[in-house]
Amino acid sequence: ESAGGILIGFHWSNYPAVMPQNHLFPFHAFFVWGEAIYRFIDPGGHSCNCILPSGLWLQDHNDGGAATQLTPKVDFVLACFDSSAAYNLHQTEETLSQFYLWILELIERQPNWGVIVKSKNWSAEVMAVLRRGDLIVAKMQGLSAAGRLRILPPKVSPLRAAAQAHLSVCYGLNSAGIVAALHGYRAVHWDCSRWYRHPFYDDPEQRFIFRSLDEMEQAIFQAAGGSEKVGDFSRWQPAFNYFGDYDAPRRVGCFMRDVMSSLNESGDVEKSLHLAVERYIRENDVGAPFCGPCGSDSRVH
Repeated sequence: ESAGGILIGFHWSNYPAVMPQNHLFPFHAFFVWGEAIYRFIDPGGHSCNCILPSGLWLQDHNDGGAATQLTPKVDFVLACFDSSAAYNLHQTEETLSQFYLWILELIERQPNWGVIVKSKNWSAEVMAVLRRGDLIVAKMQGLSAAGRLRILPPKVSPLRAAAQAHLSVCYGLNSAGIVAALHGYRAVHWDCSRWYRHPFYDDPEQRFIFRSLDEMEQAIFQAAGGSEKVGDFSRWQPAFNYFGDYDAPRRVGCFMRDVMSSLNESGDVEKSLHLAVERYIRENDVGAPFCGPCGSDSRVH
């Protein structure tokens, strides 16, 4: 503000619970994928001037590359997504180790199954420090030597792995899995943190979030047997991807252009933000719960 500008932010991850105020920076404009994320921000309070829907910004990577690296004997491919884990998080290294041993042993028992591992930030070397990490790495090396496991670098988009798999299998209520599902790829999640009050559990027909690894394993076998209900996220797509497209970069880019153009003309930060928000709402047909009064003492809700 002292420099005559505004602070704009994207939410960077799926939110599994109501967020406290100190979780967010005091953005002038904060863009979320859709209504589902907004519902986890507003009850906790926030210091953003306005919260607007952007839709999804991650683009697909269905280039047909990863699956060709597995042995031709593999006829059912899983994509494996993990996440952050530490002693002071709701996801621990203990449950992460449990997840990896479970999925690797599952693949070992099914000679025609393979897995593409797309870790958030764990390399094979780092996994060795996990509880029973030596066993995890040994199993990975054995399956890799047999052509039934490939590891993608952490910097690679999770969509590259999801595009080459029949089903994505996720540690925790996983952002990568939700993004994959929003692109139409099926994904299942092990709710190791027990977010049992999440709205997902209010949907009696959902088959993508599971309370135990045993339940998820049963679902995976159903998917391997041809069930299309397992991992289907279509009923929830409108709540997580407001516009139903992947055009967020253009949309937000236009918003930034409008703010800067107005600032160049008037030098008035408050007025420029107000006009840009009004135009964004109008041109993108933004409605409830986001649409509302916007001004120096109000927010877009």
